[in-house]
Amino acid sequence: MDTEILVIEQKEAGVEFLRNFSKDFPVDAAFWLKETDIEDWYLYIVSSEITNENMSEAYRKVLELVKPNQSIWLDPFRVKLLDSEKELAKRVLEVKSRFVGAMATYYNASSIAGVPIDACFIYQNIEQKLPLETEKLL
Repeated sequence: MDTEILVIEQKEAGVEFLRNFSKDFPVDAAFWLKETDIEDWYLYIVSSEITNENMSEAYRKVLELVKPNQSIWLDPFRVKLLDSEKELAKRVLEVKSRFVGAMATYYNASSIAGVPIDACFIYQNIEQKLPLETEKLL
């Protein structure tokens, strides 16, 4: 899997996973983030129903849905869960709210919520038909 470019197969594997995950934990936002100093892309999931008390349960659900080595496009150890009160979650929710519609969004700034990034791909609607259409936000 290329660590520099987020490929369509990763985006599609992510949205399929999110559809299943959302049956147990509502997904307020989901996005792939490539931090500047980290080699790989990570899939972040924001849910107002994920708390410190049920974080372990939510990660067990991730492992149940994506078993290690099951897919080259989605690694369960590259999924990060956030409650909606985290600064990163708030910022992504803000960006997402500006682009209402079916298209996913590339957020190409140098940072988000103080985190230096190379790029961020924000799912707008996990029920969107595949292949995903995207728009670029500078």
